[in-house]
Amino acid sequence: MELVRRRDWRSRLETAIDDIMHTPFAWRTHDCGPGLAGRIVLAMTDVDLSAQYAGDYHDAASAARHLHRLGFASLGDLV
Repeated sequence: MELVRRRDWRSRLETAIDDIMHTPFAWRTHDCGPGLAGRIVLAMTDVDLSAQYAGDYHDAASAARHLHRLGFASLGDLV
């Protein structure tokens, strides 16, 4: 998949970062995957890459199990 930045990607990125900075951490909705990396890509390209990795996890242990079910050894392998 080719990702193409929107013409207004800089302002959208700034807005997303401001929002991310003021949103408390929450597993599954605002963590490193969907809440940070996914949100940044979405803001810049309008493509939601994190949707394909969505899952039902609620803490570090269940997030690790979810990543393993997806075929990744760690979060580093995913990104």
